[in-house]
Amino acid sequence: MGLPLDDVSEVIALGDLTPVPGAAAAVRGLVHLRGQLVPVVDLSSALLQTPGADPVAGTPLVVVEAGRPDEPLLRAALTVDRVVGLGVEAESHLDVAATLAALRMEKP
Repeated sequence: MGLPLDDVSEVIALGDLTPVPGAAAAVRGLVHLRGQLVPVVDLSSALLQTPGADPVAGTPLVVVEAGRPDEPLLRAALTVDRVVGLGVEAESHLDVAATLAALRMEKP
């Protein structure tokens, strides 16, 4: 699956993860990133409703920022198995803004 490059802020390795009681099932916790708390979202759980493995230190995270023109940007760190590289066009794009907005509305 591909992500629109415009939505990708950076790729980092997971460090300390703070759990969030009562959060949506796809939200694995929070990471502290340059003074901000960023939710860590398990894409497998968010998209397929199938819980992925618990992330461990060093798990790659793709930090994304996306939103609708009339709404504030949403920021999240998406757990991924690996980052292969950058490309001009992917076969399948994830609508990052819609996915993050849906998680905001989801009840645990």
